Amino acid sequence: MSEKTKKSIRIGLSFAQVVVQSLIVYYAYKQYKLSKEM
Repeated sequence: MSEKTKKSIRIGLSFAQVVVQSLIVYYAYKQYKLSKEM
């Protein structure tokens, strides 16, 4: 694999990680708000 490919894969992976983490945070926050309103 060329260096450029490795770099773009690494960037894509870190971007995916950020997206997944923010989704988890958002979901946890929604659950938290729901449980507080109960």
